[in-house]
Amino acid sequence: MVGIYQITNRTTGDFYIGQSRDIHRRWRKHFERGAAHSKAFQEDILLLGFSGFDFKILEECREDELLEKEAAYIAALKPPYNSVFAGHEVSDKTRQKI
Repeated sequence: MVGIYQITNRTTGDFYIGQSRDIHRRWRKHFERGAAHSKAFQEDILLLGFSGFDFKILEECREDELLEKEAAYIAALKPPYNSVFAGHEVSDKTRQKI
């Protein structure tokens, strides 16, 4: 399944928005040590484990739409865990422009 997903910390409500060509495989991959894109997200994953998070698919889409749709969700929802966008570190100023 190709699309955009959200992973939410059940304790704090902080969340991460991501995109993948295989959403369910990517969901599991987040829980491997060092696989999260954000230090805070990784620390919470290590602390809480798999059961400390909720997962939901926000939208299915075509592969060629992934980056555009992920950017739109990040811009609209401002996920606290997203410190990386499209494989590049971005500042808060740049994130606001996106």
